[in-house]
Amino acid sequence: MSPKQSPSFWLWVLLPSLAAVLPFSDKAFHIDDTFYLMVSRQILEDPLRPYSFTIDWGERPTFAFDEDNNPPFYCYWVAAVMACFGESERPLHLAMLPFTALAAGSMLWLCRRFLRFPVAPAMVFILGPAFLPSQNVMLDVPLVALCLAAMACFIHGVDAGTRAALVWAGVLSGLAILTKYSGLVLLPLLAVYGWSRGRPRTALFLLIPLAMLGLWGLHGYLVYGRPHFIGRGLPGGQAARLGVLLQASARSLAGCAFTAGLLLGMPWTWKRAQAAAASIAGAFLAGWPWSGSFSQHLLEGAFVLNLAAMILALGWAAGRTLHGRVWKAGEGNGNADLLLLLLWAAAFLAFNLIAAPFVSVRHVLPALPPVLILAFRRLEDVGMPPAPFQRASALSTVAVTALFGFLVAAADQEYAGVYREAAPQLSRAVEKLGAPARFVGHWGWQYYAEATGLKAFSIEEPPLATGSLLVLAAWVPRQWPEQRQRFEDLFHVPFPGMSPLRTVSTHAHYYQVTAGMVPYSFSAEPMEEFVIYRAR
Repeated sequence: MSPKQSPSFWLWVLLPSLAAVLPFSDKAFHIDDTFYLMVSRQILEDPLRPYSFTIDWGERPTFAFDEDNNPPFYCYWVAAVMACFGESERPLHLAMLPFTALAAGSMLWLCRRFLRFPVAPAMVFILGPAFLPSQNVMLDVPLVALCLAAMACFIHGVDAGTRAALVWAGVLSGLAILTKYSGLVLLPLLAVYGWSRGRPRTALFLLIPLAMLGLWGLHGYLVYGRPHFIGRGLPGGQAARLGVLLQASARSLAGCAFTAGLLLGMPWTWKRAQAAAASIAGAFLAGWPWSGSFSQHLLEGAFVLNLAAMILALGWAAGRTLHGRVWKAGEGNGNADLLLLLLWAAAFLAFNLIAAPFVSVRHVLPALPPVLILAFRRLEDVGMPPAPFQRASALSTVAVTALFGFLVAAADQEYAGVYREAAPQLSRAVEKLGAPARFVGHWGWQYYAEATGLKAFSIEEPPLATGSLLVLAAWVPRQWPEQRQRFEDLFHVPFPGMSPLRTVSTHAHYYQVTAGMVPYSFSAEPMEEFVIYRAR
């Protein structure tokens, strides 16, 4: 990716990046933020031993080296920010700005490489309900930023024969892998692109990320007795759950961008209508719950059309690729592009199906850029220059996607803030009851409860003494002391929300889309409900 771009290019990078980060820079620590903050604290204590501590993050406390399935590159970044500015929300969220800008610039460059009208799909990605709510202190935005930058540099290096760009692609790929092991998916994709362009020797630059991974493995061997990536294992029962995971992936992807608007911009023929009808029928197979209010039914209907537009674009690209016979290296550059985009989307989705124990929007985020590029390329394919109706179709896709991007991000920010607000209130409430109190639960609730002085309860401890209090949050994963002793239900404390959307509710879970759930939903349910128990 060449740095020599027009001023308008950098304006389209800077403004969306600021719009994505600044409004949510005071977002409470949320979901897995707490986990990575713990690793970052350990790095500040002992930089060479990032996992040398016991962490309470599952059903029981475990050694962090075994609990964390990802390498620690991003945690070193967080630790550096913490060393300079302290452990507070705003500096750590603002520290995401370089990654957000890198993602925006790389996505815009890739859209310019593959499309004639690149701005719309880049804005759909950066301002959409997949990227905006992901402005947490987690790995997802850094991963997708590094992947996009590596892809852009490698493509530029192969196309222009620029060795420096290929070296940068190798380094960025290595950093992506050291952020999340799913970054390994990049390597065969980049190798395929070099081969399809008749330059297979460019794959030698991929030795750079492999060397970086090898050095990280050597560190694990010397410090912990084995490389960190060895013995990770795969979740059990993946094959039996493949259908459920596929449906959940489809529903997650459908909530990432309102690509349904692109269907309106195509001049319809009987053949295209048949393809669209088949895509809609396929989208209906994604296991939609069709539950909740009428507005929620409308939202799920939009999800179905979004997914249909994506299926239509992927099917079109697959047909063009097979027809173009791109398996012969160097032939059909346009179709070779389609092959890369198809493999890119399929590879990241397949990795999650194999290696991830569940599906969430952040898991499908790395697969979203090629899907969007293909969807807009399909629109361009039906006739250029774009007619006014086609232009309106693209603009409406950007507008609706950005609207829901900010609405979902605001709802998730409000939900995250519940735990920051509730923890001191509940701490004071149990103090007034005059009995020893503990809490259970993870995510942001764990961070803010511990900050008030409440102590987490572990099921490895003896049962709580009679009369002791236990505070828990309904939606967060936690240990289950109720399975060992009896409790009396004292109080339920609901926290209502102002936003009409929920990212975690009865019918939605943005961070774990399971059977019968969508990524987000319209709901009047409380944002969270806390329960105070008394041990018997």
